[in-house]
Amino acid sequence: MKLKEVEFNGKKYPVTFKQSPNYSQSNMDKSGMVYHVTTSHSYVGGKSWLTNKNSGVSCLFIIGSQPGEIAQLGLPNQKLWHAGRISNPSEHFKKIAKKSPSGKYTNPNLWLDGIEFVGGVDKDRNGKVERDEVNLTEWQYYVGQQVCEWHAEVCGYNLKPENQIIHQDIASYKPDLEDVRDEMHYRLFSKENREESCKDLEIEIARQNGIIKTLRDVIALLANYIKSKLR
Repeated sequence: MKLKEVEFNGKKYPVTFKQSPNYSQSNMDKSGMVYHVTTSHSYVGGKSWLTNKNSGVSCLFIIGSQPGEIAQLGLPNQKLWHAGRISNPSEHFKKIAKKSPSGKYTNPNLWLDGIEFVGGVDKDRNGKVERDEVNLTEWQYYVGQQVCEWHAEVCGYNLKPENQIIHQDIASYKPDLEDVRDEMHYRLFSKENREESCKDLEIEIARQNGIIKTLRDVIALLANYIKSKLR
């Protein structure tokens, strides 16, 4: 279950595989993706941290800001350590959360994988990456969409907005990635529909323009006829 390559602007890029030591086995099927953001702009640094046994963290994919910067750091059947701590979860997460027979939340790492996007920096140094401090590129969104579609296919679940979430849904103190979520949802779930709507609108405009042209031609013919009768 390795993603071999991704496509961007008509060119194919290989996906580097580097197994992170920070994982255990998952006994549950994966059924969604969590979006994360690094606290620096360094792809190399981010990948190094996620594959360092002393960091205690990992993720399924890391995607840098530049074309070609993508690495898979584990496998979907592994419990990668990216979103295990639940703190003041959002209503969005509560709707999809899995629970044990005792009613406690099941560790999200067992059934959710994660993408780490490089591009968040705490510029004002207030201890939190805020919405206006996150800056992702077209490459990251374009490839992120391919990764999510691949993940759903290999894991056998249907892509839905509710199973594509941000880390802040699980732990409220995490970076504000609402804009990232919105853009990913648009690309995954709305873009095709909107493009189809635009095509329908273009067809309707062309039809209306055709009617207008026909009316103008009829009016011109009537005007010429009236003029000929008045001579």
